[in-house]
Amino acid sequence: MKIAKIDLDKNNMLIVDDKKYFVLHKPKDNTVKLVPANCPHRGGPLQYGVYNEAERVICPWHENKYKPCRLAKNKLPYVRVRKMCALFAVKHVKA
Repeated sequence: MKIAKIDLDKNNMLIVDDKKYFVLHKPKDNTVKLVPANCPHRGGPLQYGVYNEAERVICPWHENKYKPCRLAKNKLPYVRVRKMCALFAVKHVKA
């Protein structure tokens, strides 16, 4: 089984099997999710978006707003230990 580790202090994005994911950190409850980096609307780079006070991710291309729970429907399963995340059973990973 292949394992990929991500240092959350150094990385905010990774590529798994040619699909980009980014680290969505919710400061309010200190949770982290690895969610798809492409905007559902037109594929904009959500990792460069803004997380606003209304707890929405704002796409930098068209300013569409998404709840983290909507993006998390397609999140990657991982294990988090302090500032590190580990992904299991992935084929190809680039951090």
